Amino acid sequence: MGKEKIQEIDDLVSKIKADVIDYALTLEFTNCINFKPGDKTKFEGIPKSPGLYFFSIKNTNNKAFADWLSWFQPIWEMDYIKKKFTPNTSKKRVNVHLKKNDCTEWIPLYLGKSQNIQSELNSMRNSY
Repeated sequence: MGKEKIQEIDDLVSKIKADVIDYALTLEFTNCINFKPGDKTKFEGIPKSPGLYFFSIKNTNNKAFADWLSWFQPIWEMDYIKKKFTPNTSKKRVNVHLKKNDCTEWIPLYLGKSQNIQSELNSMRNSY
């Protein structure tokens, strides 16, 4: 494959990436629900349709992200939690937040997708 073809593919991928970013900036998350671990309230206001869901954790003590992470990461990566459904922490994502140090009130935790958001969230809530 020649340099010109590689450049053509690179330009196309860059255009698609820009279009995806532009579209993503128009998205709004709706149905924000605050709940605490152990809550048994059903997520009835959440759609049963496909979509994305996002979890963040309220940093009630306003700890610096590094301090919060040193407390949270060992718990999140315990074997009995890992075996459920949770992803591990990612060094790349952690490093971004450490550099920004912008996670004082709400700490982003997990972005997921599902064919039935309500069912997915209810099953997660019931798994603990």
